[in-house]
Amino acid sequence: VVREYLHPGIQRVVELGGGAGLNLFNLWLEGAPSSAAYHLLDLSKTGLAVGDRISRLTGLTGFHIQPFNFYEPEFHFTDNVPTVVLTHYSIEQIPKISGYLFEAIMEIPGFETCIHIEPVGFQMPNDDAMPDEQKRLFTALDKFNREWVESVDFNRNLHEVLCDLEARDVIEIT
Repeated sequence: VVREYLHPGIQRVVELGGGAGLNLFNLWLEGAPSSAAYHLLDLSKTGLAVGDRISRLTGLTGFHIQPFNFYEPEFHFTDNVPTVVLTHYSIEQIPKISGYLFEAIMEIPGFETCIHIEPVGFQMPNDDAMPDEQKRLFTALDKFNREWVESVDFNRNLHEVLCDLEARDVIEIT
């Protein structure tokens, strides 16, 4: 899914909340642009240190680490190069996300697109055209997921925030 957005002109790939950078390393190994700069942004000092160590062991030049807090997003990019931003099972751990995060992402010089691979399907309404049996199954699964998310205080508003930004013509959801 992510690679289809990484056309040869992409020069910067940024993962927010990427832990030790395994998603970035996998993208690089699986044919993402080798000349692109890969940026791992995470709150965990240990995750960043592990990612830095792996990049040195693998010889991935152009791998950068930066501390990052979803609640106070700061991006220190000054060069205007084609950029893709990725979140993968990271926003799920932020109980309530702010639209400010997405506005800050869009201010990154050269920003093209942001890809979210987050387990928040229960936040979306079920398709009315879905067969009744399938709708019952999804409704039960969504209820289970919602209860679990509430019990561990995971994200409950990503879909709502993105839909609000789209309604205001700030973003386009594809």
